Amino acid sequence: MIVLWELRCGIVNPQIIKIMNEDILKGKWKELKGSVKEKWGDLTDDEVTEVAGKTETLVDILREKYGYSKDKAQEEYNKFMILNE
Repeated sequence: MIVLWELRCGIVNPQIIKIMNEDILKGKWKELKGSVKEKWGDLTDDEVTEVAGKTETLVDILREKYGYSKDKAQEEYNKFMILNE
């Protein structure tokens, strides 16, 4: 939660968080797939399979599926990754 606070206050470079999270997502994708489905229950199995550990794909699908802005989708993704590290 401290990282999230620092991110919102501009103390942490969001690009660094994105890179770290992308590496974590790729490395732990098999473990995180269930959590992704649980968090965003409207995602189909095909959409989850399409993500396959790719951050941008997940963010784009969240935008389409939930009507999030790009910033909102990225924020939701960042929160999810912080809680699942």
